[in-house]
Amino acid sequence: MTNFNAFQNDYLKSIIEPFLPGATPHITPVRFEAITPDIFAFLFRTTDKNGQQHFFVSLEYDYIQNIQEARDIITRWHGSFSEFWAPESNPKAVTDLASVSVDTDKYYKVIFAKVEPPQAPSYWSDSKVLLPNESTDSILPLFPENKQAAIKKQLEKIRHEKPAAVISIYLDNYGLEHFYYQ
Repeated sequence: MTNFNAFQNDYLKSIIEPFLPGATPHITPVRFEAITPDIFAFLFRTTDKNGQQHFFVSLEYDYIQNIQEARDIITRWHGSFSEFWAPESNPKAVTDLASVSVDTDKYYKVIFAKVEPPQAPSYWSDSKVLLPNESTDSILPLFPENKQAAIKKQLEKIRHEKPAAVISIYLDNYGLEHFYYQ
C-alpha cells in the first residue's frame, strides 16, 4: 500500500468488500492518511437506501498488538469510535484482533470500524444528500438565496447526465459547494 494507490478501485475493494460487500461503488472518500509507514487509515462515508449516512474507518496495518490498540489508533486519528465490524466471511463475535481482521496481502491486514460523523469544522460535517427520486427544488431552501440558481443549474446538469445518481453537496469553509455523485 502506498499513497499512490489509495483510491484505486482494486485497493478499495480489498479493504472494504470483506466487511461491506457491494459498497465500494457507493462510497465517498473523506480522509486518507499514512499514520506510520505501516499503518494506513481511510475514512469514508456511505449512504443507505433511506438516505442515512454512515461513516467507517478502514485501518490497514502490518502489526498491531491487540484490539484495544487498534481502537485507540482509530480514536486518536478520527476522534470517535463506535464498533468493529467482523468480516462477512467470519461473522463471529468481535472479541479479538483475529476475529475482525482480513489479510490484504502477505504482509498487511485490515480491520473495519464504524465511527461517528466528523465533528471538526469542514465540509465533511455539513452535507446535503439528494436521492434519485427527490426533486432538485426540495434541497434548494437549505442554501443561501443568492446561490440557489447556480446550485439548481448544477444539480439539473448532474441529473441529466446520471438520472439514478445519489448526489452529495458539501459546503467548504469558504462557502463553496462541492458536488459528488456516482
